[in-house]
Amino acid sequence: MMEHVTQMHRSMRSFLTLHHCTDTTVLAGVSGGLDSVALLDIAHAVRHDCAMDLHVVHVDHGLRGEESRGDASFVEDVCHALGIPFHLRKVDPASFYDDANGPEDAARRARYEAFDDVARSIGAQRILLAHTADDVAETLLMHLARGSGITGLAGIPPMRVMPSGLTVLRPLIDVTRTALEEYVHARNLAWRTDSSNDEDHFLRNRLRHHVMPAVRSVLGTDVTTAMARSAGLLREARSIVMDAVQPIAREATIVDGTTAGLRLDVLRRCSTALRVEVLRYVLRRVVPGHPPDRDGTERIMTLVDAETGSRASIGRNLVALRERDTILFVEDDTAGRPIHVAIVPGATYVVGSRTLRVDMVPASEIRLSPDPSEAYLDADTVRGDLAWRTWQDGDRFRPLGLDGTALVSDMLTNARIPHSRRSLQTVVCDREGILWIVGLRISDLHKVSSTTTRILRLAIA
Repeated sequence: MMEHVTQMHRSMRSFLTLHHCTDTTVLAGVSGGLDSVALLDIAHAVRHDCAMDLHVVHVDHGLRGEESRGDASFVEDVCHALGIPFHLRKVDPASFYDDANGPEDAARRARYEAFDDVARSIGAQRILLAHTADDVAETLLMHLARGSGITGLAGIPPMRVMPSGLTVLRPLIDVTRTALEEYVHARNLAWRTDSSNDEDHFLRNRLRHHVMPAVRSVLGTDVTTAMARSAGLLREARSIVMDAVQPIAREATIVDGTTAGLRLDVLRRCSTALRVEVLRYVLRRVVPGHPPDRDGTERIMTLVDAETGSRASIGRNLVALRERDTILFVEDDTAGRPIHVAIVPGATYVVGSRTLRVDMVPASEIRLSPDPSEAYLDADTVRGDLAWRTWQDGDRFRPLGLDGTALVSDMLTNARIPHSRRSLQTVVCDREGILWIVGLRISDLHKVSSTTTRILRLAIA
């Protein structure tokens, strides 16, 4: 039994050295459960060998009342006994149930935000978490049931860098829960039991209680290790795929302000399988934290050969729009919905994702090379009330620099505004006509001149 303990310590030292955890401050996430208690004990045992300044963070989600508070007190007492700095973070559980992805996903994100907060406060760039081979096997099964691709089947990685820069490390990822049980018994360690883990409400619990025992009874007790090994091989395969995907994704991705999209000519050069991976790679960045599922990806894939103007829902209030040469990803909250808002100077107006600011400004604030998102107009040329509205068929105005009038539709065509985006185009007008095709061109009748004394500034965001 002592050899088992020694081997655990040896493996931890090797992992920490490999991932540059020596001579630095390292945070460990400890819930108080068996896995995290084992992680803490092993890391504590080797901390001097690695010259590691070890800290602990415990996140109280507040979901189990007195039991949650008991977990926090238990972890704090363990840290005090070991002489390890303890950091407690509490999160508001009420926000979990308003999340579109459900309370479990919301709680996970809140937990990682707490990890980031503590890591920044102590200057740590790495955090140790106690995921095991059993977690990997369960995750693999869940993703198999969902029909996931290689990214989902690759499971939980031993290392991942968060957007904040915090490196998440999982030194027990190849260790089974049975092996950890042997370790904590050999070390005579106490731990807390989360009563919610006994419930079958969550899919992972149902897998853990009913499916995995049946799998082990049929395929043998080593199946957990074998499944975790398969996930590791899939991670290696995914790395090879990503080496091919990333340069193609960079070439295919287009960004115009807040709008992102993909070039069709680049996608068409790819095989179907590679095209799917490029699409999912880009979407994970367009819709961070909630990329489309396989069905959603396939709906977007159909746009490659669809007619211009076709669309597919991505989720998270986004749609994919098929343009002549691109697929664009845009917010759906204003798509195709006409607006008509009375506006006055000194106010800001918000419609969907668009914001219009209206101000009276001194002449000194005029920009010689104005941003397309701003318009400076002679306020004394305005007739009657102002309005911000969606353009309409038949709208005409006199573009800056021209003597005659032009159709707004022709202006949009000449500006190469995609057909599917034209329903979003707005104008600012008074009772006599259009002052500004928003973001595109102002009217010659309302331009600022040397005799202008009052200036109206319009800014769209």
